[in-house]
Amino acid sequence: MNATCSPLATSVSDRSEPSESLVATAARLADVLEQDVRDFLLASDQNLGDIEVQLEQQSRELLRVAAQKLRKRRPM
Repeated sequence: MNATCSPLATSVSDRSEPSESLVATAARLADVLEQDVRDFLLASDQNLGDIEVQLEQQSRELLRVAAQKLRKRRPM
């Protein structure tokens, strides 16, 4: 994957606030994904595998944020 796709860690995690709702996080991820798709369509050096990696990373990020919120509300 090249630098055309935005790195998820800096686009979502660094801007996410502890009190941000999962809906807001999901909306932010959807915005990032939309831009990644636009970038993918313009990039001639990427393939479907590149965008699939981005989809997987963003899905994992939303699950990570959800699990983190659950841990804060219900400590082990």
